[in-house]
Amino acid sequence: TKLTMLSLGNNNITNIKPLSELKNLGSLSLYGNKINDFSPITTLSKLTSLSLNNTDLQDISLLSNLTSLTYVTLGEIKIGKFINTWVKW
Repeated sequence: TKLTMLSLGNNNITNIKPLSELKNLGSLSLYGNKINDFSPITTLSKLTSLSLNNTDLQDISLLSNLTSLTYVTLGEIKIGKFINTWVKW
């Protein structure tokens, strides 16, 4: 697919496995959803913008593979693993 931007905020989404197929995504908004497995987005190498506000994200180290990211929002989440990941970026 040629889809480059997707906003799915506040949609009661819990499973994002299908997103792993959207290889051309540059911008993704998942805010306000009760997602706890974010591994499907780790293959989206073209992501430059990612909004994960108010989700169940607890470990941002999985974002370290997304080297094209230039904008990330992480408001209102409880992060368990934080400092070491940011130091690597």
